Amino acid sequence: MMPQERYCVQVTNYKDKPLVNAKVYLQTEKGDTLWAACTDNTGKAELWLNIFDNSSSGKNLIITVVDKGQTYKLSKPEKFHDGINFINLPASCYVPEKADIAFVVDATGSMGDEIAYLKAELKDVLNKIQKQHKDITINTASVFYRDIHDSYLTKKSDFSDNVKTTTDFIKQQTAGGGGDFPEAVDAGLNTAINELSWSEDALAKVVFLILDAPPHNDSLSIKKMQNLTKNAASKGIRIIPVTASGIDKSTEYLMRSIALATNGTYVFLTDDSGIGNSHIKPTTDEFQVELLNDIFIRLINQYLTIPDCEEDIVYNQEEIQDTSYIIDNSLPKDTSSVDTTDATHIDNPILLGKVKYYPNPTVDILNIEISGDMKEMFLADVSGKILQRFDINKQSTFRISLSKYPSGIYFIQYQNGERWQTGKIIHTIL
Repeated sequence: MMPQERYCVQVTNYKDKPLVNAKVYLQTEKGDTLWAACTDNTGKAELWLNIFDNSSSGKNLIITVVDKGQTYKLSKPEKFHDGINFINLPASCYVPEKADIAFVVDATGSMGDEIAYLKAELKDVLNKIQKQHKDITINTASVFYRDIHDSYLTKKSDFSDNVKTTTDFIKQQTAGGGGDFPEAVDAGLNTAINELSWSEDALAKVVFLILDAPPHNDSLSIKKMQNLTKNAASKGIRIIPVTASGIDKSTEYLMRSIALATNGTYVFLTDDSGIGNSHIKPTTDEFQVELLNDIFIRLINQYLTIPDCEEDIVYNQEEIQDTSYIIDNSLPKDTSSVDTTDATHIDNPILLGKVKYYPNPTVDILNIEISGDMKEMFLADVSGKILQRFDINKQSTFRISLSKYPSGIYFIQYQNGERWQTGKIIHTIL
C-alpha cells in the first residue's frame, strides 16, 4: 500500500469558513465510490485512487460532497500535484463541540516501557488538553491488543468524557505475550474503528496507534488492514502511528501510508527517548525532536483549531510584519519525533538568501520576492499540508491568491541553502 494518486479537496461555505464533517467521495461517472472521507477542522479531505491496486483507470472521475442532506458534484477533479479542488457551498457555518481521541496500544512483552510511559504521563496530557479547550467535550477511549494465541486478543475502554475512566483502564494493563515479530494490529484497529462508540458529529476523531511491531503479512491480514484503513478514512478517523523500538523499514512505510490515507501524521520514537531499545533512523530529510507529551498536545490542539463561525480572526500586532517573519522551531533533543508525512520541518535558520512577502496580513494577493540561494518553496496550512509549490528555478517573484482559502494562518516554507525556514502568513476576510 503506497498512496500516490491523491486528490485534495477544500470545502468552505459562503463566508469562506471551513466546513467540518462534510462527506466527500471520489467516484466514477457511474456513481461507484472509489474512496470516501470526511472534511477535517480545516475543511480539507484527502481522497485516494488505486491505493491498494490499479483497478481504476482514473478517467472521468467525479468528486461528490454531501453536507446536511444536500449533494454537490465536481467533475474533472485535479490531482494534488496539479492543484487543490476548491468547493464553496451555500452552507451555514457549524463548529462541533466534541472530539473523540482513542489510544490503541500494542500490549505484547516488548512494550513495557511504552505502557509505563502512558501510565505516568497520559493523564497530564489529557488534563492540559481539557483546560485549553473548555468549550469542547473531550471524549477518550483506549484499546489494548496482543496476538492470536495470547491470553487475550483485545481489551477496550469505550469513549468517556471522564479522563479518569481512560487513564484508570490503562493503569490496569501490563505487557506480556507476543514472542514472534508481527502482532494482531488488525484486531486492535478493528476494535477501535468498528466497536468504539465514535460520535457521529465531532470536530476531530483521532486514533493514536502505539506499537513496535507490524501486522501479520498473510493475505487475510493484509486485506483486513486495507479495509480498516479505508473504513477509518470514510468515518473521518485519523490514524496517527507512534512507532517504538523494533520497527523495521517495511513497517515504517506501512505506517506512513496508513497515516497518509487517513489524513493523519506519522510519529516515531528516537534513541533520545530512553524508552525501549534502539530505534531505526527514519527515512526523511528533516525531522524535529520533541517531548512526546508536547507532540500529543500539539497534534490534538492542531486538530481542534478552527475559526469561530461569526467572528473575524484578530491577531496581536506582534504576529504581524510587512516582510518575512522567521520562526525558530529548533528544540533540544528529548524523547520523540514527528513527521507530518507531507511537509518538511524547520531547523535553525542560516540566512543565505532573502525572502520578502507582503502585504501581511492579506485579504487576497500575496507578493513573494526571492533572492539568493533558494532551492524549494511551498505554501502550507497549519496542519503541515502542502497547498502550493513554487517553481523558484524559473522566476524570483510570485503573486498568489489566498482568496479561495479559509481565513487563518498559513506558512511560506522554503529551503535557504541547506536549511529550511518558515514565515507566517495571516489571511483575513473583509
